[in-house]
Amino acid sequence: ADDIYNAMKKKYWTVSKATVYSTLDLLEELGEIQKILTDSRARYDWNTKPHHHFICRKCGKIYDIEQEFIDICPIINMVNQQGYKIEDIKAYFYGLCPKCAEKEHKKEMKK
Repeated sequence: ADDIYNAMKKKYWTVSKATVYSTLDLLEELGEIQKILTDSRARYDWNTKPHHHFICRKCGKIYDIEQEFIDICPIINMVNQQGYKIEDIKAYFYGLCPKCAEKEHKKEMKK
């Protein structure tokens, strides 16, 4: 949202952050984008196909995880056996991306 706002502000100086967020919320409601809620702020993803996200706790970047877990997840199987009908799954994985993990490993090796 901040990137969009900063880019638009250069040409349309009267645009507000509230307008950008309202537009993004409308696009989410219409199914054109999806909102990703992180610890710090809401982010938006243009990829609306079912997928999950990995969020790096160091750099804050978000990566798509295309793997579906419906067939292999024991929790999903257990819930289905109890009669629940799962319609959607959104998982966020938190940790270090490969780049940040490498930096942390090098930092640890220096100690």
